[in-house]
Amino acid sequence: MHRKVQYGYKNMQLSIIISLIWLMFGHDPEHTGRTQVRFGDLNLKKVWTFSLPAHVYRYTRHTSVFSSQPVITTVDGKCRVFIGAYDQNLYCLDGETGREIWRFQTSGKINHSPLIQKQDKRQMLFLASSDRSFYALDAATGEKQWSFETRPWSYTTEEAVTSSPVGIRLFGKWVVYVGYWNADRKSLKPVQQGEVFAFDGQSGSLLWRKTLSKSYINSPAVTMVKNEYTLFVTAREGKLFALSAHDGAKVWQFTADGEIFSSPSLMEIAGETLVLFGTRFGSLYCLRAETGEIRWHYRAGHMIDGTPAVGVAAGQSIVIFGSYDRCIHAVNGENGEKIWKFPTGKYVTASAALAESRRGMVVFINSLDDHLYGLNGANGTLLWKFKSGKRLWDYETRGESLWSSPAVYAVGSKPYLLFPSYDGTLYAFSE
Repeated sequence: MHRKVQYGYKNMQLSIIISLIWLMFGHDPEHTGRTQVRFGDLNLKKVWTFSLPAHVYRYTRHTSVFSSQPVITTVDGKCRVFIGAYDQNLYCLDGETGREIWRFQTSGKINHSPLIQKQDKRQMLFLASSDRSFYALDAATGEKQWSFETRPWSYTTEEAVTSSPVGIRLFGKWVVYVGYWNADRKSLKPVQQGEVFAFDGQSGSLLWRKTLSKSYINSPAVTMVKNEYTLFVTAREGKLFALSAHDGAKVWQFTADGEIFSSPSLMEIAGETLVLFGTRFGSLYCLRAETGEIRWHYRAGHMIDGTPAVGVAAGQSIVIFGSYDRCIHAVNGENGEKIWKFPTGKYVTASAALAESRRGMVVFINSLDDHLYGLNGANGTLLWKFKSGKRLWDYETRGESLWSSPAVYAVGSKPYLLFPSYDGTLYAFSE
């Protein structure tokens, strides 16, 4: 019960303080994307913006402009937004004004969300960089506390492909999990290695590391299954792994019908924990977390790269995700039957952020048609939209970059919506 009291992720009676911040990719260790941030009639207006100070107009595969999602917390009584970028910097911003507080530079792109953990009296921030290193920073100052090099540099070593980290409190200590893919093009025994690392968040000591695949590793999700913490990890080659969070031992694995760019999310229905993820064959899978058996399966019209969000609308469990079929989909969490589908002008690779409003649950999600949408969670009707600028690069390899996703938070009673656009600007909206 410690985890539920600490974070309230599975408990629908969430603490108001905890639910109004966004600590990691997907909001919580289960990647639900669900918050209790409450908007009114969704009459949103732009209240501040933050633009990257400089741009390198060169596209490379796997590169997004901003990290997958911003994270938000309170540091020394002040609201702070943390977001990484392709310019190799992690930025700390004032959550009410967008003013830059500090920045931390790595030696590689930061494509994935950082993680916030409160350890004793200090807020710690963890981030993965394509420079092959994993970093722990003091969230108040940006000072490095420790770092770990996942593979030593050599003339033949490639940039790493990373995941967003996730953290829990396990056996009295904060544990942080993250995925890295490293490659070495040396002529004798070349390496392509997708691994999951587990660290003691306070000291930085490596608790365990486990090689899962020769392909990229997506962002892990973690929850309690049968009184044991279990880590769920998808690999791009098309496999889902259930691992012991304690030592990385494999509990089970599942082979899907295509490549997997989607990170898993978790939900609970009638006391049963379920695992959700999409594939490049257009399938959304719902598996039983205890055994890996399929509970239901839904087919979209094209690839599903985003991470499904899980909420409750009109009294029923609902799963929200986007697809390359240019639609946002909502399906019933109990049986996978379609509830509604909303068409956009282009592919949807983002993951949704879910909030509350006077009209019930609201879905925020962006499309590659340059728009951010606010939809009624119960029926998919359009409540609000915003048009951003176009991508910084004229050219990008379709399907190789997972562009950023929105997040929501509140300062006092004032709700905020954050949108990291691929035009190089982070937009903040409020009522």
